[in-house]
Amino acid sequence: MGNENAQISKSEVRIQTFRISMYILSALYLGGALFFFFIPDGVYYILNFPPLFLKVLHPLPKENVDFFWLPLVGSLMFVLSLIAYHSAKDPKNTTLVNIHIISKFVSSMGYLYLFIFSSKIFGYIIGFTLDLLICIYVFYLKIQIKNYIKET
Repeated sequence: MGNENAQISKSEVRIQTFRISMYILSALYLGGALFFFFIPDGVYYILNFPPLFLKVLHPLPKENVDFFWLPLVGSLMFVLSLIAYHSAKDPKNTTLVNIHIISKFVSSMGYLYLFIFSSKIFGYIIGFTLDLLICIYVFYLKIQIKNYIKET
């Protein structure tokens, strides 16, 4: 009986961790969407500080011609925010979690591709690393709650 209670509490902790993580990711994506859209030069300065200061790799180009893509980036980050939010509300909805994982995997591989085959820009490595870490973390959370999904 004691082992059963330990399993239940362990499962509950995992679900709570999943929910909190998804709420945090949701807020971060929403903040990122607003930041990218309304303060694109801020992203430019943040990503260019390390390569300029440390003299590693290349900074983003001075003339940012990617403003055309900002509405798309903002909308996709907003969608990720909603996916994470609704995943927190309904952990059993594995479709949302899978979409989250696939989205982060594809974007991380895109950044890696650009770094390898286009330019050795520091921002590409940051994008690759952050998105891959989020992908791995969400995948880890999915694995952690699989027993909860099977039980209900």
